[in-house]
Amino acid sequence: MDFICIFYSYGYPDHFFVCATDPDQNNPTVYGTDHEMYFQEIENEGKLEEFLDRFMTQKEFLETVKEYLARKMTE
Repeated sequence: MDFICIFYSYGYPDHFFVCATDPDQNNPTVYGTDHEMYFQEIENEGKLEEFLDRFMTQKEFLETVKEYLARKMTE
């Protein structure tokens, strides 16, 4: 299986991957692993959409982008 690293952080786990051959290419499952046990311990973090919602929902993201673009247009 081929995995693609989509994020890394300084928390636990610190690397997040999706499988390149996930049957649901629009919303693949995210897997987490830590650098200390790299791929020896893997946690299913859920679907990508729900994983991203932990940080910012689509609505929150859209508002952030709109505010950013509005500021850029006034500069």
